Amino acid sequence: MFITVTTFRGRRFLADLLTFIRLPISVVIVLLGFADIEKAVTIACAVLILSWTTDTFDGYFGKSANPPNISWIGRHDLQIDMMVSLGILVFLVLHDQMNLWFAGGLLILWLIAFIFSWSAPSIGRFIQTPMYAWLVWLTFFETPLLGWLAIAFLAAVLIFTWPRYPNELTETIEWWKHRLIRKQ
Repeated sequence: MFITVTTFRGRRFLADLLTFIRLPISVVIVLLGFADIEKAVTIACAVLILSWTTDTFDGYFGKSANPPNISWIGRHDLQIDMMVSLGILVFLVLHDQMNLWFAGGLLILWLIAFIFSWSAPSIGRFIQTPMYAWLVWLTFFETPLLGWLAIAFLAAVLIFTWPRYPNELTETIEWWKHRLIRKQ
């Protein structure tokens, strides 16, 4: 039987497919680091925007599917997102856009965040920001229009999904308070 996107099962499948696609996207970004091509940063940023697009729509389809039956891929959405940020980190080093020592420090923080991403998802979301920001910043030097497009895309996602982000920031602050500040 053919499953359409209008069925709960079809929406979950599409959400999982959109999530899974980000794994090969992370590999493509790493491979761009090895490529000796002009505008590699621009191409990597375009691929990142594609990744963000799949992330936006997998959330939409995943939430409109049958919530009690979240798949394995759905439960690991954040870890898959983190693989994209790791791909960007590797790209930046391979493309000589980031100091190896600085990248090593970010990698250590990334590994810690990856370990804690199951108990504190906001930590995993937070650690992706430096890699994304670095790549978008570099894009402004190669192709400013694409840099602005990336910023506009993020602003649009933030506006349309607004209640989620302040809650995640609060969750992150509370997680750190709980671990760093002793309760009297």
